[in-house]
Parts: sequence; structure tokens; C-alpha cells
Amino acid sequence: MSRNACRRVCDSTPVVVYGRSPGRRPPFLIGHRDRWGPVTVLGDASRTAQPKSGSMRTSARRWTTAVFAATLTLAPTIAAHASPVSSADDARTERRTTAAASPEAGAAAAWMAGQLVDGAIPGFANPDWGLTIDTQWALIATEADPAVIRSVVKAVSEHVPDYAGPGWYPDPDARIAGATAKILLAAVTAGQDYRDFGGRNMRQETLDLLAGPDAGVEEGRIRDFGTGNDDTNIFSQSLAVMGLARSGGVPEAAVNFLVRQQCADGYFRMFYNDKLTCDEGQGAPDGDGTAMAVQALMTAQNYGIGGVDDEILKGLTWLTSVQKPDGSFGGGVSTEGSNTNSTGLVAQALVGGGRTAAADKAKDWVASLQLTAENVGAAADHVGAIAYNGESLADAVANGINLGIDQWRRATPQAVFALAPVPFADLAWTDPDPPTDPTPSPTVTVTATATATATVTTTARPTSTPTVTKTLPGKPPTTVPGPTVVHTSTLRPPPLPRATTTSTRTVVVMPTLPALPRPTTTVTTTMSPTPQQTTSAPTTTAGPSGRDADDTAQYLLSRLTGGNHVEVDKDGKRYVDYDATVDLGLALRQAGKLPGSVGAIASLMAQPDAVAAYAHGVPYDEPNARYAGPLAKLTLLLALSSKDAVGNDLAGELAARVQADGRITDQSKSGDQSDLTSQAYGVLALVAANRADDAKRAVDALLRQQCGDGSFPAKFGPAEQRCQTGDIAATAIAVQALNAVRPGAEPAAPTATLQKAVKALTDRQDADGVWKAGWQQDGQPSIPATSAAMVALRSVGLETADAATRLKSAIAADGGLPVRPGGTSDPDASAAALPALTGTSLLTIDTDVLTRGTTAPFAEGATETTTTQAATTSQDLGPWWLWAGLAVVLVVGGAALGWLVTTRRSPARRSAPTRTGSR
Repeated sequence: MSRNACRRVCDSTPVVVYGRSPGRRPPFLIGHRDRWGPVTVLGDASRTAQPKSGSMRTSARRWTTAVFAATLTLAPTIAAHASPVSSADDARTERRTTAAASPEAGAAAAWMAGQLVDGAIPGFANPDWGLTIDTQWALIATEADPAVIRSVVKAVSEHVPDYAGPGWYPDPDARIAGATAKILLAAVTAGQDYRDFGGRNMRQETLDLLAGPDAGVEEGRIRDFGTGNDDTNIFSQSLAVMGLARSGGVPEAAVNFLVRQQCADGYFRMFYNDKLTCDEGQGAPDGDGTAMAVQALMTAQNYGIGGVDDEILKGLTWLTSVQKPDGSFGGGVSTEGSNTNSTGLVAQALVGGGRTAAADKAKDWVASLQLTAENVGAAADHVGAIAYNGESLADAVANGINLGIDQWRRATPQAVFALAPVPFADLAWTDPDPPTDPTPSPTVTVTATATATATVTTTARPTSTPTVTKTLPGKPPTTVPGPTVVHTSTLRPPPLPRATTTSTRTVVVMPTLPALPRPTTTVTTTMSPTPQQTTSAPTTTAGPSGRDADDTAQYLLSRLTGGNHVEVDKDGKRYVDYDATVDLGLALRQAGKLPGSVGAIASLMAQPDAVAAYAHGVPYDEPNARYAGPLAKLTLLLALSSKDAVGNDLAGELAARVQADGRITDQSKSGDQSDLTSQAYGVLALVAANRADDAKRAVDALLRQQCGDGSFPAKFGPAEQRCQTGDIAATAIAVQALNAVRPGAEPAAPTATLQKAVKALTDRQDADGVWKAGWQQDGQPSIPATSAAMVALRSVGLETADAATRLKSAIAADGGLPVRPGGTSDPDASAAALPALTGTSLLTIDTDVLTRGTTAPFAEGATETTTTQAATTSQDLGPWWLWAGLAVVLVVGGAALGWLVTTRRSPARRSAPTRTGSR
């Protein structure tokens, strides 16, 4: 199994306690198979053995009591300063690990690489380009030699016409649909420009092959063109859905047609030329086709399509139901018997759907059919190859592999996905040493309409053949093109939970407007220690009856243009507001609302053009500009929304902006505009991206800015000029940053710092449960300030029921919330309020990249203050050995004092009368 695939499979299964979701450990009943030992119950006096009487035992008890009392007094100090090693060891025992790539997968990759001739797999007469692409995907999944992968990608790109058409067809416009879609997905997974792959726009060609509305029930079906016959099947449709979804968005009709091919039992049929549904046509079950179709639906959902939950679940359930006792799977008609091709494809789908137990059984079965140094027999030149079935393996061991080599070349690339089960939704590779290309990337202009169709204008590279956009008969423009998706070889975390509330499938479209120029000033909500801050708020009129977070989510959804971005008017012009778009996506993700829309936003924001506009200031700033806040929020959104392949690249850019003192700064011709909020988001993003060292340095810079009352200021200031009070929003996000960890890790900030920050927020809360912004002249409650504080308190486990009641009363008839009660609905205020209404935060959502480090100091009524400066660490108080020595001296002194006191009192005890009888 590859290192990438292992993220989904290698961790042992979490223990679910009292209905909590896997992966989220409850605060006290912590358990994890193979991670923690049995629970030991302490302090049960009824089971404590009592010592016998006697002066020696009494004296020993006196010494023990004295030593225990002194030790108990010093326990916190000793633990904090004299035991750094043990705490680190404990952290290591709970920290997740990632296994290395399996030797079985590596051996298969080496064998496949040896079968290539000029980057292609030989066929019966000419190179087999379909099989070559299968081999490319297998090499990516097994993390093979980049030079080998590069040679395959180059060969495929140079032979697009030979595989997709026209090839030998007399019609120069002839296109083979399945091959066209397969090349599109091959280009996407290899990180290539799919709009200029082999001189052709593979996305556009795939879209052109989709049947239009005039096709009736076959609308959305990908069909061959100009070949004299249509030989498409479930593989063709699945490849088209995956390729289009991962290259900017898939039309809803294509997904709908795929869903029509699923029978009620959950399987998908392979062929469908009858214009009927699967059940109407009594389609035969097909394991291979079902595995591909289920992966296509999961890929579409990860990239913005909703409403396919039931279909995915039914498909996965059917696949597990037909697994054979030995872990194997069969295919469809004529391939029903157990074989490694089918088993590899199904294992790939099972891992994508979280069915790891079934996938592990499939892996073991496939591994048993691999040629190894121990079992190779007469096939000594083919170590690593995987047999189609047991008969093929036995024949090869006895007689070698001769004329039957083609079967092995076909079996191994698909079988290897049981050993390295990387789903198609995650399969990605970036050339570590790409060829230099000074020519600019093509630009794509998309004009969206109310029916989610679009017209496309493509400007090709100057050095390549201009791309021609053809309109084929019966195919109206339904294009949703987007820029090249940049991928790395690192897998994303598990995808978002399958949508359960989305009933409409959303098509992702690219915006056509320029980005909103970056503001140069920031409005902050400043804390004020004046009495006005704590006065009672005016009574507000309750909002419409029954309004809740779902209404607010729908309000935010209505703010999206094209289902994936926010547009605003400024100075008579219209712009895309990428910052508002990301904030809205983070709000929905935290609240667990509209996961399909979250996927659409994240898919858009993962596009290079969106990244360049939002995080790099294109076209307004210098070429090497990098913005700390946008980089942080975008990295965080992608990490939380299953777009880690792109997010890791951005995390690297963000880490590069961490300075020697821990500050995360901008690089811009306008100067550094970073602040405490961007610093806190930077910490959260670095933690989510698993960059612990960079996150620790950023936390240290944050700690140095804590004000005297525990809050944090909006802007950075000199450390020697400590502020007295800070900003509500900055303090709220800082609380989450200071408590953020990867699951199983230790928080980087001292608990005392977190306690002071939480207390600073609770001290500013009115008796009626709301917060006010100091810059408001009339002292009315601030909904953004209230929301930010509520989310922060929820992130450490504190209840905010009173504030939630007040917040709900401010929901307007349209579902939105104003900045202040009584005002008009404001999208930014509504986005801030949504997670507060649902009682969630960045640290409490269901994800394996971010969680809260502790809730222990924040039980209701237990928040404490401290006179020690919050940023003080154990190193500031002196070396640990000094504290350990002091502890020993105090323990001995305390013991001696205890002995003296008890010894002097003993004669009186002996002279006292003895009581008899019972009470």
C-alpha cells in the first residue's frame, strides 16, 4: 500500500463510545484499539488493604503521609518542569502514524515499468493506449519512479488521435467517447493541462460528446461520434463523470444518466442501449461496472455534486454483499469468477467509501496471487507481476510466462489497486522535475447562464496548434470549463461526509469577473473596558417564528453566484469577492450545512486562477506577492474540504511566510497588512496541514501579543509595549488557534494562556448573553462579535445557550442576520453567525486534520485567572533540573517536619483513654 493510500486504511479502527463518531475521542472515555491500554480505577477506599497495627508500620505511615503531602503540593510544578520526556512519550503513543509504501505494490510497479516500450504497453500489433493509461494510474498509485511516469504521460499525449480518434476512421471529426474521457482523466491525474493535452482540449471534446436535451432520456450520455456505431458503456460514462468533475465541473445531466443505470439492488449494469432504466431493462449485475460507477459518483460529490448519497451507499452495500469468503470479487457476464482485475477495482471503490475491512480482505487475496522471489518458479523474470486468477499463477510457476504475457499486463495494473487502493477521486501526481515552458497558459472565458450552460472561448498557447471548438449535431453548449488543477502526490484526507440534506445537484462554474481589489484598511471590533461594555443591551424584537440555522444556510446559498462564489459591486463595477467566498465556505463547513455547496466552493478555490487572484493578488500586485491571511484561510478551507492535493502546495507557500520570529507576513508591493487574525488562521491552517514545527513558531509569535487582560489585539505591536485590552474577533479566533491540534497530538500553547483568553471573552459578555463592539456608539449588541465569541467558547466546550437564543431572535425573514439587531441582513454577519447558531467551531467538526487539544480547564464555572504572564513557558522559569532539585529539598523538609509533629504528639495519644463499642 502506498503512503498516500495508507491515510485512509492504516490507522486502527476507533472505538465508538456512546454514539460518538469514529475519529473523535470523547473527553474522558478515551479508547482506541491497539493504542491505549485498559482503564485503571483509582481512589476506591473500600478496596484498599488496611495495614496491620504496629509502631514500625505507624512510623512508616507517618513518613509516607508527609512525603505524599509534600509531593502532592509540588505535583503540578514537577510535572510542568521536571518531566518533559514522559509527556512527549505519551504524545507519541497517541499520535497517528503513516506506513511506508508496501513492498508488494513496489514490486508490481517495478514489473509494470519493465513492460513499457517507449512509454507504452505493447498490444497485439501496436501499443495499447487504453492499457497504457491503466498502467499510468497504477504507477501513480504505487508512487513509482517519476521518470517512468513522465515517459508514460508523454507517450499518451503524443498519441491522442491514435486512441481517441480519428485514428483509422475516415471522418476527421470521429471520436471514441470512452477513450476521449479516459485521456481527459489521464491528463488530470497527471497534473497536465487538459485543455492542451497533445494539442487538443480534452475537456471540451468530452463535453461535446455528451448528448443534449434532444436525446430525451439519454440526455447526458457520452456517445461515440463519427464511428458508425456507439459502443459506449458504464465505463465510458463513469470516466466522463470523473474527468469532467475533476477538471472544473460535471453537467448534472451526465450524473443523472449514470444514476439511471443503477438497479434497485444497488449494482450498475454494463450496457444500456435500450433507453430504459436498469430495472426496466433487467440489467445484469456487473462488479467492475459498479465499482467504476460508484467511484464516479463519489468523485462528482467531492467536486461539487450533491444528492447522490443513496446511490453511493447502495452501490457500496451491494459490492460488500457479493464479496466471496476468501476476499475476492468477480466481474460481470463472462467474468463472474474470482479475478484480480475485478478485485482491484472493487477494493479501490471500497476504500473510497470507507469499507476498509472488506478492502483489506481483497488486498490479502490479491497479494496471494503475486509472483514473489519465494514462489516464482519458472517465471523468474516476472517477480512482482499479479496473476489473473489461481490457475494463471499455477501455470506461470510451472511453465513460465510466454504467450500469455498480455493477460498479466492487463491484470496487474488494475489488481495493484488492492495493494495501493487510491480512489480515482484522489489519484494525483505532480512531476517533480517538469519541463520548462516559457509560453503562457491558455485562458478560458466562461459565460454562465441561468440554466448552468456556458459558452467557451479558449486562447491557445502561441507555440501550439490553435484549439478549435466544434459544435457537434444535437449537442448544445453545456460546458463548464475551468483552469488546470494542480495536484501533488499526497492524498487528501477522507472526503466530506456524504451529503444528507442536499436534494439538488449543483454544477460548478467558473466566474468571469475580476477579483475584488484587496482592501488596505481593516475595520475591527475593539474590546472596551469601559462600563458601557457591560451594560444591559436594549431589548430586541424576536425574529420570525421558527427561523433557525437552516434558514441562514439557505440565505447564504442564495448569495452565491453560479453556486460557488460571491460577487459584489464596487465603484460601479462588479467583482468576485474571493474572501467572502472563502468565509462563506468555512462557515458552511463548520456548521455542517450544504456539503455540496462547500465542495463547489472548494473546487472553485482550488483552481489556479482563483488561487492567483485571492492569495497572490493577480493582477493587481507584483508577480511574487503572497498574502498571509488569504493563504491561511484558503489552505484551511481546502484541508477541511477534501482538497488536500492543492492545499499542500498552498501550505508550503504559507510556511514560507513564517518569519524567524514566528510572524506570518505578507509579501506585497503595498507592504505587510498581516494582523492577529491572519496569524491565528495561519496557525490553524499549518496545524491542519500537519506542519507542526511551523505552527509552533507561529503560536509563539501569537503568545507574545497577549494583552494584560488575556485578550489579543487586532494588530501586532511591540512585545515590550504590552497592550491592556484587545479585540473580540482577534481573541476569538486566537482561542481556537491556541487550542488546535492534529488528532492525538499535544497543544502548543500553555493552558494558562488559553484560560486567560477564554476569561477575557466571558468577562465581556453581557448578562443577557451577547457581546458588544466597542466602536458602536450606542452600545448595541454586535452580531459578528457575539458570533465570534460564541464559536470560540464552543471550541473549548463551554455552553452558549443564552447567546444562541438572542442570536436566533435576530434572524430576519430572509434567513439572514444583520450586523446589529434591527438592521438589514448582511452576508458577512450571517456567515459569522451560522456556526454560532449550530454550536460548532473549527475544532469540533468531523474531520481528521483538526481538533481541540483540551476542554479540561473550561468546565462550566472552572475558568481561572493567573497572575503569571500568559506567554511565559517552562523555559522562562528556569531549567527543569533546578526545579527538580528544589522539589527534592522541599519533600525531605516536609517529611522531616511531619515526623517531628507526629512524634511529639504520640505521648499524649498513648495517655488518652481508649474508646470501645460501636457507633
